[in-house]
Amino acid sequence: MPTAQLLALAKAAGASPTMYLTALFMDAVRESSGGLGRSRTLSASVPVNLRQFFPSTSARNFFATIRVEHTFSPDDSDGSDGSDGSVGSDDPDATDSPEAVARALEAEFRPQASAAALAPKVARFIRVERSPLLRIVPRPLKDLILGWLNAASNRHLSLAVSNLGRLRLPEPAASHVGRVLFQVSAARPQFCAISHGEHMTVTFTSPFTQTGHVRAFARSLSARGIDVSVTAARVTEAELAEVAP
Repeated sequence: MPTAQLLALAKAAGASPTMYLTALFMDAVRESSGGLGRSRTLSASVPVNLRQFFPSTSARNFFATIRVEHTFSPDDSDGSDGSDGSVGSDDPDATDSPEAVARALEAEFRPQASAAALAPKVARFIRVERSPLLRIVPRPLKDLILGWLNAASNRHLSLAVSNLGRLRLPEPAASHVGRVLFQVSAARPQFCAISHGEHMTVTFTSPFTQTGHVRAFARSLSARGIDVSVTAARVTEAELAEVAP
């Protein structure tokens, strides 16, 4: 999609591009889910580059994650277009519209994405990493404990997002590069966003085969005037057979 169009929408909504895309993602999952049931809260894990707050000479990843969430109103029908008398999610003034959700997520995320708020979390990680007790624990046992902790954490997360921002390449490479994308393995539905030149690319990964949320995400952008193109990798045997020699 054109980066400028997305940035204009995010600015008009009063949110950063990452929070705006996250709100669209939540709305797409809600719409394609067929009903969120009694638990109507969707949460997302958002990584923060710690190098912008703390000095580091390591070449390894140096980041923390921040959890944001939104609880959708029970009287807002999932996927409603307003034909039943309810307010559809495309109304920017509705409580559960992507624009309203983006503003709420931004207000929740911004105070947590500061050096003062992140410092205790970083200090806690360092204490655990340098713990003499953990250093003598056998590796298989340590992996088992960390696996339990990770599984417990995953139960409180619905989605994950990652936005690398703008990629700047030097010439003469830049003029020969068009669309740039990246993706990661995912324990939950996730998108990865990156922009280069005039275009932003959002790549979806998921442990599930359903793709309804991707369709709803693209349609939501198109409904807001964004010129979106969608490509999909062939993954099933039937799809791969279509291009087999």
